[in-house]
Parts: sequence; structure tokens; C-alpha cells
Amino acid sequence: MKASFFFDIAKFVVWVALSVTGVQPLIGQVRRPEVYRPWFDEVALSSCHSLVVAHITRVNRIADGQRLIRFAVDEVLRGKESDRILVLSSDEGLVAWPDLQKILFLVPSRKGLMRLVVDHVDLPQADAAERIRFLRALVPVSSIIGPGRQAMFVKNLLRTYRNSSSPWVRRILVEEARRLAERRPETVTARDLEWLTSFSLQGLTSDMRTVFNEALVDFKEANALRWTEADLVFPDAASKKSFLASYARFQDVSTPEAVRLEFLESAIKIFGEKACPILVRSLRDPSAAVRKRALALIRKTRYQPGWREILRLVRRSRSADERIQALRTLMFAVPLQAASAVIKLAKNGMKTPEEDRAVLEVLAAINSGEASLFLEDLEKRWRREPAKNKDRLAHLEYIRSDAFRRKLLGAGSGVLGGDRRR
Repeated sequence: MKASFFFDIAKFVVWVALSVTGVQPLIGQVRRPEVYRPWFDEVALSSCHSLVVAHITRVNRIADGQRLIRFAVDEVLRGKESDRILVLSSDEGLVAWPDLQKILFLVPSRKGLMRLVVDHVDLPQADAAERIRFLRALVPVSSIIGPGRQAMFVKNLLRTYRNSSSPWVRRILVEEARRLAERRPETVTARDLEWLTSFSLQGLTSDMRTVFNEALVDFKEANALRWTEADLVFPDAASKKSFLASYARFQDVSTPEAVRLEFLESAIKIFGEKACPILVRSLRDPSAAVRKRALALIRKTRYQPGWREILRLVRRSRSADERIQALRTLMFAVPLQAASAVIKLAKNGMKTPEEDRAVLEVLAAINSGEASLFLEDLEKRWRREPAKNKDRLAHLEYIRSDAFRRKLLGAGSGVLGGDRRR
């Protein structure tokens, strides 16, 4: 039995299917806000005024396929509700299992006890109690002030319910893990990863398993980029205190953008490569200007450990200019082990011809056997239709030229006191 969340905010629609066995992945493109907000809060709770557990007491058929459905409310999970409510609906799913309790997502009607059902979830007896217990714990997230505190709250729910007997519960948690990985991966520590790896995937679809495993990779990569002030050398205690105060202001997104950009520049000038993890973490910053400056400094320093974060930005950025800049940066900071990931990117194809050319430049910069074979296969395929692929073949010739090699060797000097040639 499937149910859906439908809501319309600023001319976009999110469709999420909930079923007796679990939550299906989001369908369609969703505008991502700049700050973290729990998945369930944004997708489900924002579409309703009240959330209740109820059961059907009577169904009356009326004209045009409509039904007047009477519900007795067993528990109010959010908002305020009467003990009994009326629903006018033509949704067959709402009455398909009349003996089962239901979670109802409600908005008020102008007619007294009448309610509109935005969505519903049937509660099979096998795990009804577990679903309700989980929702009691999850619903308060919407009243917590501050994205950081909300992220910590959700992380604690992931830990508490990671081995829940209900696949439905764990599928919601997979979506929450995905949201954390996208927007607040730094909240998951190395110690958290120990229990996250024991998250039960039993009963989940292969797609949901993939989503969780990808989130786990994001958490691990974010942990690999962690750093502390102990990694930096300060001449005295006052210098250390001043730097940490500046770093705290940089992390505050309300700080003027010019101040935040200046911090990145000064950190690299003073500490060199040891401060590069700050640049890589800044690729997830909500400010496009901060991400742009971080990319430019990574390109100049040729800091290779950040290549996965750069690829992540290429895959997820909505700006063609930013994706191209990220690829140009990757060209000067790409290790041999990145070959497979970049080839996959090339096979999937980018959104513009300029991005496709930039991906080929990255492969040429890697200069590995795997990358070279892929470029040779591309050339053979394109030479079958030389007129059609004239521009592509010309670009292949360019990235094999001495001019392109000189470009690779010449860029990147000046920040750390000289070329960082491989």
C-alpha cells in the first residue's frame, strides 16, 4: 500500500512515497536549502498542521465517488486535534485497510471537525507500536532551534533506532543519513562511524542500501579531512588565540563575506598546506563566493587529498560555472587513484560541452594507463564519424600537446613559495 507526501512550496513539488514496507527515495529535483533541516521535518511535517494516530469508525459513500470517513483519534503526535474527526475523500487507499490504525497528516478544513488528509500511512500490526514509538521521538525535531542542534538530535535517533525491527523506521533513517551526509557530515565523528557501520540494512531495497552506503562514504571522507589546531604551529599563545577566533568568525555564515574570504587567503599564506583541509571543508560552504575562493586556492596549492570533495561538488552543484571551475581545479590536484571516478563521470556525460571538455582535461592530467586507454577508445569511436566529432577530436589533440603540458606545469605556483610539480 503506497501513500505520498504532496506539498507545493514556491512552485516546486516533492513526491515521496511511503508504503507499509518502507519509504521510497525522493522523486524529481528538490531545491536544497542553504542550511541543514531534517528530511522528515522538511518533507512530511511542513505539509501538515497536525499528525495523529487514528482508526476508522465508519465510512459513508456519497456522490461522485466521495466518502465521508469518520475517525477516532487514538493519539496526537503533533498539533492539536479533536477526539473525533471527519474526512471527505475519494482516495481508495485511505479505506483499503479499514481495520488498520493509520498515521494521518492533516490540515484543517473550514467546516468544523472536517479535515483534509495530506497523506496517510497504514500501520500493520507487526510493527505499528515501533513506528508510533519512533514518530514520538522524531516529531519533536521540528521544535528544536538551530540546524546544529537538529543535526545532533537526528544523529542520536540514528544511533538509537539503527537496529529497529521495523524496515519502515530504518528507511526514514536512511533518508536522514543522506541529508546529514549532504549538509552536516562534520557532525558524525570517527566514534560515530563505529556504530553507523552496524546499521541494519535488512529488509531495505537495493536502492536504499546504496543510498546509505553512499552516505557512509561521505561521512568517512569528511572525517578524513578533520584537523585541529594541533596540526598548526603558532609562535605564541596569543597568535593561536587570534587564529582560532578568526576561524570561529569564518565558520559563522553571518560574518561578512569579505572577512571570510580574507581568512582563507591568510590561512594558506601563513600555514601553507597544513591549512588546506580548511579549503576542502569549505567546498560545502553555503556561500558560492567562499567555494569559489577555496577552489582557486586548492588549484594553486595542488592539494590532492581533497579530490573526492571536488568531485562531489562537480556532481551536485547546480551552477555550470562552478562545475567547470571545480573540474579545472581537479585538473591541477588529481591523483592517480581518481582515474576510475573521473572515467565514470565522463561516461555518464556532463550537462554542457565545455564541461565534457574539462573532464577530458582532467583525464589527460591524471596520465595513468587506465585514463589513457579510455581516451584512446573515445578517439576510435569519434573517428568513425570525423565530420560530426571534429571539435572533440581537435580537443583530444590539444590535451595531448606540449602546450597543454606546459599549462599543467605552469599553474599553481606562488602560494606555497614555488611550483608543486608532481
